[in-house]
Amino acid sequence: MYLPLTLLLFALLNRLSRRLATHRIGAVLRDYSFWLQLWLVSVVQNLSSLWFFCLKELQVLFSLAPVMRMLRMLTVPLTGLIVIGSVCLFFLCRSLYGSCARYFFINTRTSRANSMYMLLRYILKPLVETAIHVFFTADSERLLTALALSSAATLLGILLIEACLSLHRYKMIFVSDCLVEFSLISCNILLLFKQFYDNTDLAD
Repeated sequence: MYLPLTLLLFALLNRLSRRLATHRIGAVLRDYSFWLQLWLVSVVQNLSSLWFFCLKELQVLFSLAPVMRMLRMLTVPLTGLIVIGSVCLFFLCRSLYGSCARYFFINTRTSRANSMYMLLRYILKPLVETAIHVFFTADSERLLTALALSSAATLLGILLIEACLSLHRYKMIFVSDCLVEFSLISCNILLLFKQFYDNTDLAD
C-alpha cells in the first residue's frame, strides 16, 4: 500500500512542480521535479526495511520447497537492484543534474566530496547496520558491539569530514547528527554492560 501511494503522490507533486515553476510555491516543490527523487523517497528512505527483508529472504532461499524457492528467487535481482541503484544514486544525480544535484544533498555545501559523503552516511551505513541486525540476531553481545562500532565510525567520519572539508551547511544540524550518533553509541554500550552483568549474575 505504501509504494503505490508514494508513486501516486510523487507523480502529483511532480506535475504540480512543473505547472507552478514560475510561481514562488514552485520553489518549495522543486525537489519533486527530478525523477530520481522518486528513488530517494521510495527506496533510500526505506532502505533499512527493504534490505532487512531481502537478507531474511536470502537466508531461507535454499531451505524451501522447489516452487517457493523459484518464487523467492525474485529476491536476488531485487536485492541487486536495491543495492546498485542506491549506491549509484548520488553519483547519477551529480552526473545528470549538474548544479541542480544540490536538491539531493542533505545539509552539505557544493563539493566533489558530496556524493561520497552521502553514499557513506545514508546508503552504506544503513546497509551495514541492517546486515548486523540480521546476522547477529542470535548473539546480542556481538550485535551491540558491532552497532556501537558502526556508530563510532560514523561519528568519527562526520567529525573528520567537517574538520577537513567544512562540508556541512547548517552547523546545528551537524551538531544534532553528532549527538544522535553519540547517543546510539552510549545506548549500545549501556545495553552491552547490562547484558554482561546479567550473564555474570546468572553464572553466579
